[in-house]
Amino acid sequence: MPPDVVEQLFSRTADGVRPGLDVERALLERLDTPQEAYRTIHVAGTNGKGSVCAMTASMLTQAGLKTGLYTSPHLVRFNERFQVDGRCIDDDALADMIRCVEAVDAELMAAKATARRATFFELSTAMAFLYFRQQQVDVAVIETGMGGRWDATNVICPVVTALTDISIDHTHYLGATLAGIAAEKCGIIKAHTPVVCARMEEALLEMIRTAAAARKAPVTVADERVRCAWGPGPDGEAAMLHCEVDGVALAPCALPLAGPHQAANARLALALTDAFARRAGIQVTPGAMCRGLEGVEWPGRCQLLCADPLVFLDGAHNPAGMRAVISHMRSFKRPLALVFGVLADKDVDAMIAMFADDVRCCRVVPLSSDRAMAPEEIGTRLARHGVEYEIEPLECGLTSAMEWARACGGMVLVAGSLYLVGEVLADKNRWFMN
Repeated sequence: MPPDVVEQLFSRTADGVRPGLDVERALLERLDTPQEAYRTIHVAGTNGKGSVCAMTASMLTQAGLKTGLYTSPHLVRFNERFQVDGRCIDDDALADMIRCVEAVDAELMAAKATARRATFFELSTAMAFLYFRQQQVDVAVIETGMGGRWDATNVICPVVTALTDISIDHTHYLGATLAGIAAEKCGIIKAHTPVVCARMEEALLEMIRTAAAARKAPVTVADERVRCAWGPGPDGEAAMLHCEVDGVALAPCALPLAGPHQAANARLALALTDAFARRAGIQVTPGAMCRGLEGVEWPGRCQLLCADPLVFLDGAHNPAGMRAVISHMRSFKRPLALVFGVLADKDVDAMIAMFADDVRCCRVVPLSSDRAMAPEEIGTRLARHGVEYEIEPLECGLTSAMEWARACGGMVLVAGSLYLVGEVLADKNRWFMN
């Protein structure tokens, strides 16, 4: 694929996020509403929504449905955002999609049918809907970008919607309060469309129930229908899940995604898959559910990269995400080294508070992003929390953290940003050969 094709699309990220659905709807109308050619599932939330989407899509594929999956951001290649039955879009098809939606956007602008040109995410979303129609999928699992109400994905009429755990993140766009963020996420709830949500604090659940009641949409909290018991695997190996859906037991599942928080994500994915099956009049057997969970691939989420020493990679980029991964690290009862980089718009102090008492060796690394917080600023904040650190380039930081861990029988966590995750995964074979 010619690199200039993708570079031209990515140049639109400079336009930022533009709330509103008019441009997305205009694009899709000119493309003959591709999002209406198949059933959809819509998922919003703060943490865990990518994992929930990946698990749900995997289970539906195992049930025999041709399944699309649209997620963001990607870690290494843009193609990752557009998948059918677990396979990413190929370069030629991706280039065709980019050229098609950009041409349509240019036509709309020339005709003055839209007030502005489409943003990067609006075009990407149109590409996903168009690609899934071209591939003749039976169902597409659609993850929101960051919000809900004004998210470009919120033009669909899904069979069922889902809300993962909600916490503070993207405050510049979604507001600084938990209630305000939750209200934005609840914007995906549609009239008479079932809502499945994670167990969360009662005030948030009440907001969801109120928003759903106004639209006459039934609400199910996942743990009311699904039970999941999680047992850790040795030294980062696959955990075992023991699950029941409406009292029907699944065979024990070896879940490739590590951490007890993934049991909550699996619970929501199971409840969501079951709700979709009931609403769509199809069957997803316990066997398909188990195979889907065991076969799910979702890199960069508590991902084990190395066994000697143990090195985990996690995209935790907000306080709630960091709390979850640090909780899992504690279960190993080993000294912990952290390789850390973060974006400037994150609640960095709250993130540091989650790991300050646990990290004995910290390497601050720069990120290849205009939005990155300067390593020196990160260091200043770490020092306020009493965390000793060194600033090093990524390769040096990884190497020295691993040497430290080998010397003391410890382990390494690389976390703080999905940008950091992508940089490590892009070159992981050079650093992690075992």
